[in-house]
Amino acid sequence: MLYSVFRRVPLLAFLLVALVLTIVIHPLQAFAQEATETVTIPYGTWIEHSAQVVATLILAAVGWLMRKLPASVVDILKTMKAEQLLAKAVDYGINAVSGATKGKSLSVNVGNAVVANAVQYVVDNAPGWLVKWLGGPEAIAAKIIARLNLEETAAVTTSMGGKPILVKAG
Repeated sequence: MLYSVFRRVPLLAFLLVALVLTIVIHPLQAFAQEATETVTIPYGTWIEHSAQVVATLILAAVGWLMRKLPASVVDILKTMKAEQLLAKAVDYGINAVSGATKGKSLSVNVGNAVVANAVQYVVDNAPGWLVKWLGGPEAIAAKIIARLNLEETAAVTTSMGGKPILVKAG
């Protein structure tokens, strides 16, 4: 007896699904025939929201996978991020100082203001771990000076506080 019931399970399942669909679809068909208004399905909005969720999940997966990378690859990625930040800092420092122009040599009096503004930009906009990884504000100032186009008479020295500053040679 039990065997014959299990042998007919696919048939019973099919009949049950057909019954449920008939019960659900019949009122929908009646409603669709009576309705005179059109129904708009906002599938574009649904796709947009789905894309945002998928992008978030992908970014989370990439972040998780980044933890599994070898230390040398992580250091390369940190260096790339630091280079981008320092380039933006130099551009900001030059743009923030009157008389400084990108591509031209910087005079000493303008150079110190450019370095100060660039270092402040890094400290204000970089995550704390990146500032620490770069060696702090003094090391950042040295890295920024290395990227500047200085006049030939400019020289780098350190102040009493250990900050690198530009001075005229001789």
